[in-house]
Amino acid sequence: MGVLDIVTAARRLFPGEIGERFAIVGHSQGGQAALFAAHHAPGRVEGLTGVAAIAPANHLLGLVRGGATLDQVNSGFAFTPLLLAGALGGDPTIDPEQVLSPRAFQELWPHVRDRSRAGLSRPDSWGGIKGTEQFRPGYPAKPTLDQQKFDRQLEAMNPDLPLTVPVRITQAADDERVRADPAPLLGTDALVEELTATNSERGNIHYRRYEPGTVRADEPLGIHFATIGHDTPELTEWLAALLTAAGPRG
Repeated sequence: MGVLDIVTAARRLFPGEIGERFAIVGHSQGGQAALFAAHHAPGRVEGLTGVAAIAPANHLLGLVRGGATLDQVNSGFAFTPLLLAGALGGDPTIDPEQVLSPRAFQELWPHVRDRSRAGLSRPDSWGGIKGTEQFRPGYPAKPTLDQQKFDRQLEAMNPDLPLTVPVRITQAADDERVRADPAPLLGTDALVEELTATNSERGNIHYRRYEPGTVRADEPLGIHFATIGHDTPELTEWLAALLTAAGPRG
């Protein structure tokens, strides 16, 4: 909702200077947020013409469950406390102590209050715990009641949503962070199939998939972030067509 409130605030602060038409663009977790914002826009703010999501976070339930079976440390486990904190926003009855292992709850869970994702990735935090040590025993095969609630919130975070405006999804096939097809898990390819089915009556889903080797990994953080710059010319053209009411290409 905050994404949409920014538009309302800008229009009130600068009356007559802010255009009536706008689009939402986001990358990674921002891409996930962009899709949810576009879903909630009707009836809340007027003028949305389209939404673009570059490598949007998706199918988080499968990622968390898969990570819980890994007998090794991984800096990506920094997302576990962030996702749990988000899940608490959706269901405040979740008890983190009944979700996490005693070590994770007592030593690492408090870090979510004052550390960024990068800080949580450090070896003295969630980047130093094995996947199999994150949760109370039994997860994911036999989850506790609170772990089941956590799972439901994770499932609800997948941005397979009815969307009333043109949608552009961008994904590099060789992105190592948000994956196109991380079989046996589900990735952006699957999300696009879901969105296409969910919005079949509108036919408004456009997928720009860059095949392996197309996006150069010249960014220090790799292809995941390099996709932003690589896609900018095409994305800008697509947005310009929408905002001038000429209609999106493709």
